[in-house]
Amino acid sequence: MEEKQVELRNLTNEIEQLQNQANVHNQNLELLTLSVQEMRQTVETLEELKSTEPGREILLPLGTGSFIKSTLKKNDRVIIGVGAGFSIEKEVDEAKAIVDKRIQETDTALQQTRERLAEISGRLEDITPRWQNLYRELSEGQAGTI
Repeated sequence: MEEKQVELRNLTNEIEQLQNQANVHNQNLELLTLSVQEMRQTVETLEELKSTEPGREILLPLGTGSFIKSTLKKNDRVIIGVGAGFSIEKEVDEAKAIVDKRIQETDTALQQTRERLAEISGRLEDITPRWQNLYRELSEGQAGTI
């Protein structure tokens, strides 16, 4: 009986750890998905910028749905973040290529996260029936000793 209690305890711990890992991976999926959406919007904006004539009035996003009116001076170069708080000036097509590469990298991370989540779900599906059987056996065994 004691062996089964130890196994039940171990399975309970493993299930809790797997559920915690699944929660973390689900949060990562949400963040990565939002990041890809934002980067795709950036690519669309860069494409639109190329066809916008200099001197035209545009709305520049300030964040959280706020904008400022501005006049476009040049439509061939943009400033793009390169990490660690640094930004550089690039031609629009170069900036688009950088963002496209980031999208590919993030898509790869999304796929890896989905695969890991599937592994976790599979393991949970494998051990949950054993946990349920042990729990039932031990519960019935304790009820018989009362």
